[in-house]
Amino acid sequence: MSETSKERPFVSSSPLARTKSASKESRLSSVEDDSSSSKAELSTSKMEIAVSSILSKDDPLMYFVLVHHYSEFVTGLQFLTTIFDHSQQHDDLNSFPKMLSLMRLWLDNRFWDDFWKDGKSTKLLNHMISKFIPKIDKINKNRYNSRYDLEVNKVKLLLLKNSRKLPPSFLNPNALNSLEYDEKREARDFLLSFWILDSRLIAEQFTTIELSLFKKVHEKELMNLNWKKKKPTQASWNVLNMVERFNNVSSWVCTKILKQEDMEQRAGLIKKFIEIAEKAAEMKNFNTLMEIIAALNCNPVDRLKHTWERVPAKSIETKMQLEELMETRNNYKNYRDSLEKCKTTNSFALPYFGIYLRDLVFIDEGNATDKEGALNLDKIQMIANLLKDMKYFQRKDFTNKVADMETQAFFQVLKGLPEEELDRLSVQREALRNQSSISGDISVSTND
Repeated sequence: MSETSKERPFVSSSPLARTKSASKESRLSSVEDDSSSSKAELSTSKMEIAVSSILSKDDPLMYFVLVHHYSEFVTGLQFLTTIFDHSQQHDDLNSFPKMLSLMRLWLDNRFWDDFWKDGKSTKLLNHMISKFIPKIDKINKNRYNSRYDLEVNKVKLLLLKNSRKLPPSFLNPNALNSLEYDEKREARDFLLSFWILDSRLIAEQFTTIELSLFKKVHEKELMNLNWKKKKPTQASWNVLNMVERFNNVSSWVCTKILKQEDMEQRAGLIKKFIEIAEKAAEMKNFNTLMEIIAALNCNPVDRLKHTWERVPAKSIETKMQLEELMETRNNYKNYRDSLEKCKTTNSFALPYFGIYLRDLVFIDEGNATDKEGALNLDKIQMIANLLKDMKYFQRKDFTNKVADMETQAFFQVLKGLPEEELDRLSVQREALRNQSSISGDISVSTND
């Protein structure tokens, strides 16, 4: 796909193929003549009256019955538009959560019926992803100060769960033209996840997954630098899992960016990853934060000058602030101060695990175990303090507002391309400009 392609698998509108009529219509009402148009308007009007009457009551069973009977008057998209418009016209604390409840009932009970009905499937899903979800997010944040985050996220996860059951062909075919079926399915899930789920929800899934791995690390795995031995698997299995997770996430982020052929799509994806990193920092997940920073700064991505020029200035500023937090200057002073503050306030944090390994290496190599014929108690104390710090944060729990196992599973196993292939893709996306080499290390090494 060329840089100027109009059909894009990652843009702000939708991952689905669009038609000319879809871009022109705010409602799903394909009409042939004035007669059918009048009939459609009459049916919609009746539904608006019914919705207004039913939503004025606080009766979940009436909502349930409504979801199973609206199709006698209007299409699925007209129904969703009606309840959405009603919630906007009635600016009170009750109308918005009621609308979300109806959306969840529709996703649970009528999604498949409406999706396949009358050949409007692509337009319906297109509208859900590109119109309703962004508007719901905006209303929740601006009008209700994010009061209904939980309810909004439940709607998103239901939509994502249903959408993942669709054939890959429902995505823009230009996004998947050269992929095998399994690759198409993975690409579809990735695009749907990044359109439907907000950055905080994605960061929460990463935090839940990586906290689980972190809690499994036992102090004995860190003794005598076991993870650096020639056969470390049994001695430091969980340490190696943490290292592998870091490297896999960084490589995956880098891969997803470079696989986008269109420059605007790459810039949009970089912006999204910066948002996820920012949310990870807000919830004190320093491990995921560092994974994303490492990926964005790896040479194959960092050298994409024209792509970075299209990333919003605000996102670039956010990235610089995150980099300052995790900078190596003065032995990671900013990061260590932030982590220490989490301890003094007794709050949750997921430490950047690579620092523990780095510190243990420095302690071991800079301090002999034998000190003037006796055991070096200073070295013992330094190692004990490090382990005490790690165990403190292992005891902390993180509350995932929407624990969705299917969504977590998608972010559980992440794979990226080999570095040589990333280099090749980077040059393919933007040709070399008097650069002798673009290879870069995005890994947390087990040998540092």
